[in-house]
Amino acid sequence: MKRRQKLPLDSGFTIIELLVSISVIGILIGLSYAGYAVFTQRQKLISSGQTLKNILRDIESRSYNGEVDCSVCNCTDPLVNSLDGWFVDLTDKKFYGVCGANSFSDTGLGLSDEIVIAANNNLIQFAGDPPRITDNIIICLSLAGLPNRFYRIEISRGGDISDSAGLIASCTP
Repeated sequence: MKRRQKLPLDSGFTIIELLVSISVIGILIGLSYAGYAVFTQRQKLISSGQTLKNILRDIESRSYNGEVDCSVCNCTDPLVNSLDGWFVDLTDKKFYGVCGANSFSDTGLGLSDEIVIAANNNLIQFAGDPPRITDNIIICLSLAGLPNRFYRIEISRGGDISDSAGLIASCTP
């Protein structure tokens, strides 16, 4: 006669062990997601700051080179410089060139609406040769959901544009 083998009763996991394991995994996933969300917000702010710095350098270059729209400005007389300068409007998040009473190349800065810009002067005028602005400008960028993190851009009267090279804890324009 053949005897049946008994399976040990201790094989497998109890329901308590499974619940504890699933709970631990859930907590770890929740913590990693929260860290990832803060990381992506920080990267968005850094990226926006670098984008604005590059746009400011581009506008400074346009002003220095005297880039104009001849359909708006007087380009026929080489002795007349009709370009008043290139402007950055931080309130409306746009830049444009001005000839007399006419503006041209009205272009948005391409920054997200979540980005908050504070500056000691919200209208910056870049003058031609040599590159310059009227006053030193400090621009502070922040993101609504990221407290106490700022990206700082400074523009000197001589036209030098520098940044904080990352996020800083405080910024006063």
